Amino acid sequence: MLFVGIIVGLTVAFYSYFQVKTDKVLVPNLVGTTVLDAVDMLQRHELRPFVVSQVSRDVPRFVVMEQGTPAGELTKRGREVVVTVSSGETLLKLPDYTGKNYFQIKTFVESLGEKERKFFVKEVKWIDNIRPFGEIVVQHPQKDNVLDQLTGVTFWVSTGRETQVPALNNLYLEEALYQLKRQEYNFSVNYKTVSDGSLDGKVIDQFPQPGTKTERFQNVSLTVGQWEKKKGVFQLLSFPVTEELNRRKIRVAFFDSRGKQIVFEGRVFLGEDFSQLIRAFGEGRAYIYILDGAGREEFHKELQL
Repeated sequence: MLFVGIIVGLTVAFYSYFQVKTDKVLVPNLVGTTVLDAVDMLQRHELRPFVVSQVSRDVPRFVVMEQGTPAGELTKRGREVVVTVSSGETLLKLPDYTGKNYFQIKTFVESLGEKERKFFVKEVKWIDNIRPFGEIVVQHPQKDNVLDQLTGVTFWVSTGRETQVPALNNLYLEEALYQLKRQEYNFSVNYKTVSDGSLDGKVIDQFPQPGTKTERFQNVSLTVGQWEKKKGVFQLLSFPVTEELNRRKIRVAFFDSRGKQIVFEGRVFLGEDFSQLIRAFGEGRAYIYILDGAGREEFHKELQL
């Protein structure tokens, strides 16, 4: 019985010894291999890769620079091995920002983290130019300059004070006013009787003429055709959407000798401009109402015609 016990004990000891040995594996040499090869080798050795990237000018992109557990070391099967891989250089070619909106570029640059940011807005120089307000006209350094460190960039930005008057002839008045408001012009409207019915409600003349270089907010005078065979006179309903009307559902009603007509009903938003040309019979009045969830009207104000 003693002999049998010795044999059993030796068997358990040898089994435990080899079991311990088989639980450990040699870590392969990963430095200099590609990240895909490194992952493949670790998985074949039943080790788990944990890949991190690091900027390097000397080591090509996707090549292993370092490994957390040294090559040749005996480690437990299934253990995690940290692999540091090159992400290449961080040199940046400065993009061409001319023609772009300065405020959008500024917001984008400020949203970047410190490690991602390769340039900052050093200075802004406002210049009178026919380009739209806020558009970048010139930048320094210029495009394709290579930045290897945080660099200050100067932008020359248009004030938009000198612009070209758009061509508005033959547009319906509502469309012409949309163009003027979008480019921040003031306007005045006059009406002229015409014999051609196709010109009814359309711009037939403007001053200044199309292409004239002007400053923003200058007044543009429009003459609108009014067909002589059609009764009534034109009335322009126009108002900006203010904070008190923002996201509210409204109704615009117009009253003349014919009675009441609903000109508009719907939701409006801050910054929008409402413009509508209607034909009035007799003295007309227009009112804005705010609608509740049940569609009930609440008087807001009278429009100045």
